[in-house]
Amino acid sequence: MLIGLIFWALPLAAAEPSGPDWRAPNESRTVVEEPRWMPPKESLPSDPPRTSVSAQSPVVAEPQPEIIPAPSPLLPVPQPDATPIGPENGPVLMDDPGGAPAMMGECEDPDDPWFPYFGPLLLGRFPWLYDRLWLRAEYLDMWTQGARLPPLVTTGEGLVQDAGKLGLDSTQVLLGNETVLAGARSGGRFTLGAWLTPCHCESIEVTYLFLGTETSNLAFTSALTPVLARPYFDAAAGAQSAFPVAYTNLVTGDVTIESTSDFQAAELLLRRVMVRRPRERLDLVVGYRYARLEDFLGIHQFSHWTHAQPGIQAGTTKNIDDLFDTTNQFHGGEFGVVYERRNGRWSLEMLMKMGLGVSRAATQIEGQTVTQAPLVGESTVAAGLLAQASNMGQHVENDFAVMPELGLTLGCNVTRRLRWTFGYTFLYWSKVTRPGDQIDLALSQIPPAAAAASARPTFLPRTTDFWAQGINTGLDFRF
Repeated sequence: MLIGLIFWALPLAAAEPSGPDWRAPNESRTVVEEPRWMPPKESLPSDPPRTSVSAQSPVVAEPQPEIIPAPSPLLPVPQPDATPIGPENGPVLMDDPGGAPAMMGECEDPDDPWFPYFGPLLLGRFPWLYDRLWLRAEYLDMWTQGARLPPLVTTGEGLVQDAGKLGLDSTQVLLGNETVLAGARSGGRFTLGAWLTPCHCESIEVTYLFLGTETSNLAFTSALTPVLARPYFDAAAGAQSAFPVAYTNLVTGDVTIESTSDFQAAELLLRRVMVRRPRERLDLVVGYRYARLEDFLGIHQFSHWTHAQPGIQAGTTKNIDDLFDTTNQFHGGEFGVVYERRNGRWSLEMLMKMGLGVSRAATQIEGQTVTQAPLVGESTVAAGLLAQASNMGQHVENDFAVMPELGLTLGCNVTRRLRWTFGYTFLYWSKVTRPGDQIDLALSQIPPAAAAASARPTFLPRTTDFWAQGINTGLDFRF
């Protein structure tokens, strides 16, 4: 029985007293209760710690570790964002007008096939150029306004002094009263630009445009047309007349008319964003515009007299040249807007520009007649038929002119930095001079005769307009 009492008392002696705290003064203890079971949640705050307080000293609560419940099969487990990466949801393109360019650390794009070639060069040697430059090269197929020509070559019936006169029913105009150089011609346009700020808000760009030289060569010979003449107005007689080039059984010969046209333009622009929204922007452009239009018209006549005529021996030959060369240059300021809209890989660009400045027209007129006569020899006169001392030389005129430009370009991103473009361009020039407009058909004398009092032909400054329009396609690369 004594042994049973001992075994019964041992557990009571080891138990913690339920009365006053038996610990030493200034010693506290903390009792941590087991967390109660609660329904699993994504984030459950832990219960505040519960402690017993000593009668002799304050109690400092020890922090209880947070309990993270295991996920329950009855509740959905949060999943990472599964939004597909694509043109609409993926990273903003480097040249996206609705987004800012990437930081330097984000430039290395393993999916960009051009990065292994340009990335190390730009990031290593010229880091400030990365995502700052762009180059656009385009092929142009454009139509231009043709050059108007007066009647230059005719044929007809009747006597030699009447054949080919304008106003007669028998006269037919072979060349003239028409427009030449009006066909399509190829060209190119190159634009180099640089963003001045990392946010792509300001830039400077240079553009050069050219159209290939268009040439028209027309020739008429007496082997195909026995009667050829060059019409003019006799100022002394006050009536129409014609200078013979070829006439049946009297004069053989030919006449050739050569026309050329060349056009080019350049721009230096500052560009600044005005409105910028996601995937669209509107920019203001201001700068300098230059354009050059150069035309040439040459008339060459060769005649051989097989029979004598009044004042002309049999066997006499004449080579007559009339040259008209015009050069137009535009210098002025330019302003406009450029709107760009993107939708995934596709982009649409619309531009409107207006150039205001001075159009300088320089007209050069030259003439020459070389005559070879039997027993006389060769003589040269510095005058042709339509180009004589009364109108030869250089004539310069300056006028105010406008030069607007319209453009519409559709683009498609081939890669993140390479874009294919296709569009339409229209250019207009309000005041230019063309060679055919500078021809005066009124003559007061025929070389080598001396000029009469009326001194015709004379220089008549006439101006017209010029336009070029067509399609363009090319590639746009962003460094």
